Amino acid sequence: DHAGVVALLPPTALARRLVAGRPWRFETYLRTYGTREAEASVNLSLSDTRVRQGTTVGAGQTREVHLPLPGLPAGEHLVRVWLDGPSAAPSAEAWQVVRVAPPDDVLMVGDEREYGALSFALAPAADGLLTGLRVKINPTLAGLVREAGRPAPVLVVVSFRQLADAAIAASCRDFSAKGGTVLVCPEADLVTSDKPVLPDWCGVNVGPEKVSEKGEAAVVFNADAALWDDLRDEHGSVNLRGVQLRRWLPLTVRPREGTLALAGTPDGSAVLTRTALGRGVVFVGGFAWDLRWSNLPRRAVFLPLALGFAKPVQAEEPAALVIQAGAQLSAERRTAVAGGSVHLRTLAGDMVSWSGRADSLTTPARAGVYRVEGLAQPLSLAVAGSPTEAAPALAPARSLAVLAGTNYRTLTYRSAAETASDVQHARHGQSLFGLFLALAAIFWLIELRLVNHRPAVAGKK
Repeated sequence: DHAGVVALLPPTALARRLVAGRPWRFETYLRTYGTREAEASVNLSLSDTRVRQGTTVGAGQTREVHLPLPGLPAGEHLVRVWLDGPSAAPSAEAWQVVRVAPPDDVLMVGDEREYGALSFALAPAADGLLTGLRVKINPTLAGLVREAGRPAPVLVVVSFRQLADAAIAASCRDFSAKGGTVLVCPEADLVTSDKPVLPDWCGVNVGPEKVSEKGEAAVVFNADAALWDDLRDEHGSVNLRGVQLRRWLPLTVRPREGTLALAGTPDGSAVLTRTALGRGVVFVGGFAWDLRWSNLPRRAVFLPLALGFAKPVQAEEPAALVIQAGAQLSAERRTAVAGGSVHLRTLAGDMVSWSGRADSLTTPARAGVYRVEGLAQPLSLAVAGSPTEAAPALAPARSLAVLAGTNYRTLTYRSAAETASDVQHARHGQSLFGLFLALAAIFWLIELRLVNHRPAVAGKK
């Protein structure tokens, strides 16, 4: 029977690495305490960006909120999230530190024209703006070997024609086995009489070409695959509605583990597959990224699908430990440098400065970003307010030891309506009208006495 109060849960670690220039979204969760739905506004502050979004959370439920954000420059950035509104919890504030890496490289083997509109979808602007990707054409794939201090490309795109070269095929296989992602697809100018044969590690056999003048609908086979994450609607569904194939090469999955059909045609033929190879992934498409093959380059799903192939393989270590206010740090993290004390200071939020023994270190009680110096391992804390402060609580006893020596009044909880009436009555307190009336009468008598009193004249009796 309690009115709903919305709490902000501590943010979770980012699922993928952030790349400079690539738009992203911040995900947070809200929870309502009480038996009524409640409304609140989610606010986010990041550098010069301000985002505000209103939402409603059902009684006793948890709701996920997505806040779209523009691309950021490389470096570390502080994110502050908080709730406001009459139903917002008093401690509904959280911080997070995000690390943004420089733009990633995509290597295309051979001639850029072999890949149709794919190059523009991956890198529509120079220097990685808009998508965080830079496309490089590499005719020989010589640059695939990682140079000292230079990260490997996030994606290698190779056509059926280029993959027929044994040296290129071996380089792509080794690159994927070591953790890279390879996208294999037919070249845009593929001749109908060609019969491509892919290496075994691609996981599929290529069938004879099919053509449809009206267009064959493309359908999703495995909607849970990570490739579709950026195409999901608010219900988690994925739909390629409107995508029509004009030419395609059906793919038959070979009997081996690790290969999954991601999309195909209504008759069950696969046109897009994913194969695990070592620590990496190989995608194989049965169509080229060209309007002669499909209308995909003109559909809204084209850009998020293309970017899905170039996702960073894994997220980096968090720039700061996300922790709840007042939570105890583990003993491993509280290990200090031999013979030294530790010092905690504020980087963002309420100003705090504390020095002492490492075993006495605890998380600050207020949300903010803090730096702990003197530990064996450097430590930054992104502290979020405790959501449990929004939970209603009733005292089981009529007297509370913590309030000893303080004047207070205890109300017995009967129902929401009756208790609300009791609280309202208690707020009004006892009437002071009678007291004020008595004081007024006393002052009136005193004043009357003073007026009627005539002091004696000196020398007269």
